[in-house]
Amino acid sequence: MDECSVMSPPDLIGVRGSMPGDADSQSTMFMRFGLQALDAATGGWVDVPYEGTHFMKVGTAGTTRQTGTTFELEPAGSEGDNGLRGLVEYQWRVGSHLLFSASRLTTAGHDAEAGAEPPGFSAATCSIG
Repeated sequence: MDECSVMSPPDLIGVRGSMPGDADSQSTMFMRFGLQALDAATGGWVDVPYEGTHFMKVGTAGTTRQTGTTFELEPAGSEGDNGLRGLVEYQWRVGSHLLFSASRLTTAGHDAEAGAEPPGFSAATCSIG
């Protein structure tokens, strides 16, 4: 599960990811969160530069792990931001050895965690402004 959720104040975007374990307690799982914006000129998605996007340790790989992060964005212009989505990158490692990596875009319809605005909101894309 990977979801995008708008929180108050309206210039905060939350992205959450869920990562399956590989049943090996020797492996460690890491996630990195990013945002992409819809480019109105091209209709394509572009990465949003954001400081502090690094892989974070989420625990041993003996079980499924979930975590997330909140991005604070500059207030949007008068027209608002017409499309943001989250990108979650995953890594399974043993020490410094990378076993496997994957990435997923946010999707909708998940049981939203506390803090979503409106309560229970879960979406593949978000708009602010």
